[in-house]
Amino acid sequence: MTRKIVALLLAVLMIVTACGFSLAEDAPTIRVYMFNGEMPDSKLVQEAVSKVVYDKIGCNVELVWAGANGYFGGLSLALASNEQMDVVFDHSGSGWYDRSKDGAYADLTELLELTPTLKNSLADYIWAASTVDGKITLVSTYKDMSIEYGYFVDQADVDACGIDVDAVEKVEDLEPLVSYLKSKGDDAYVFRAKQGDGTGITNTSMLVDFYEIYSGGFVSSKDDPSTVLNYYLTDEYEETVRLIYDWAQLGYIPADAATRDSSSYNVNGTGTNYGMSFCQYCPLSEYSLSEAYGGTVGYIPVSQAVVTTDSLTGVGYCIPEKSELKEYAIKYIELLSCDHEVADILNYGVEGVHFNYDENGDIVRVAN
Repeated sequence: MTRKIVALLLAVLMIVTACGFSLAEDAPTIRVYMFNGEMPDSKLVQEAVSKVVYDKIGCNVELVWAGANGYFGGLSLALASNEQMDVVFDHSGSGWYDRSKDGAYADLTELLELTPTLKNSLADYIWAASTVDGKITLVSTYKDMSIEYGYFVDQADVDACGIDVDAVEKVEDLEPLVSYLKSKGDDAYVFRAKQGDGTGITNTSMLVDFYEIYSGGFVSSKDDPSTVLNYYLTDEYEETVRLIYDWAQLGYIPADAATRDSSSYNVNGTGTNYGMSFCQYCPLSEYSLSEAYGGTVGYIPVSQAVVTTDSLTGVGYCIPEKSELKEYAIKYIELLSCDHEVADILNYGVEGVHFNYDENGDIVRVAN
């Protein structure tokens, strides 16, 4: 009897799904380039998203699972091709500004008048940061909107060395902790560093001593923000390099960091591989790190949280200039940004299959 009921429910589900898509087949289809790679049940997610979007704004959606590996390397080529692209993921750290300067992205200024909820969801200064040559070309997402640098470290070491975390304002103030970590043995390294992933000391100096403007080492003076400086020609950079040299001589920084392809070091003399790990802080991430580490991971900030143009445009969505469905595309972005239903499907899967809502509207994942 139970099997018959399950079979009947599946049949009804298939009929409902088919009926929904018979309507959507006659609607325009926008192609959305996903930073994610294809996952199990991607087809179910595709169908669920498309049905919701069709019901709300009258178009179908094709999710293109581009995948993170090589995404930005191929993005400019894809934008220059004849391939249909209506919504893409981009950000300041991977060429959004340059692609906007080159005219690859549409001006969203007038399109945003069609989506007042989306327009009003972001502050004016965020839209200003998303503007290139007088054109809004990116819809920023609310994430960690500021930059704050710091270090993750075993909380037991923080407690043992007696450092006053609240008094730390710059990297030099970490001396009690780094010297304590080094005292654990000749093989103990303090900073987890490897090729292409350094100690973070210069990153922190740029943010503490200056306003960082853009990649390439250019900064602006905090005394006169209109003055642009080459960071590598400043006295502050010289002081930072001397600090790095002194700490390297003391053994705080691994001598093979420039060529090492792994950042694992036995820093505690106990077989664990955790030293001081530099990070751009994401709030509460120390809790997930603690679970993975199997111990309590502490976080020590070494800069204030600073809002910059780069941080405000760190993640967002653009509409390619070549898109012929820009009005549908901006409405889709509004749904993604302001209506939880589409975002819930993309993040958690299909309701009733991968998750359910409880009585408070909160998401509860389905076991397995």
